[in-house]
Amino acid sequence: MGDKNVFFGSGGEANKLRSGSRYSTLIETCCLDYVGVQKRGKREFVEKCIIRRILVEGGRFFVVEPKGMMLELSPDKDMSKIFDKVSQALRDRAKEKKMQFMCEVADRLSKAERRLEAEEAEAAAMQRQLALIEQKKSYE
Repeated sequence: MGDKNVFFGSGGEANKLRSGSRYSTLIETCCLDYVGVQKRGKREFVEKCIIRRILVEGGRFFVVEPKGMMLELSPDKDMSKIFDKVSQALRDRAKEKKMQFMCEVADRLSKAERRLEAEEAEAAAMQRQLALIEQKKSYE
């Protein structure tokens, strides 16, 4: 079917068709920008950044039914449905990226806290050793 085409639907069939496609790359690239667009500009953003690019590159839009049947969506008749599906994909991917970022930040913070605790423990041990040396000197 080619990597220029877009396959909407849930489940294994749609996922197999979608992986590595131009559509997936566009969603990945544009998702965070989409979140920052005001509500009035979302339709134009989606049409310009995703839908028009797919169409100009010769791609088509399909809905994959649960049993593997495919229904082609026409940009002339089904633009609203195409827009809704693409917008949802952008929102979902943006949410995933934000969660991934938050997990990475939490992981870095946790590592930094552990390093700090280790450094504080090492400093406390050095202070104890220094106190023992000072105490030993006072007895001499």
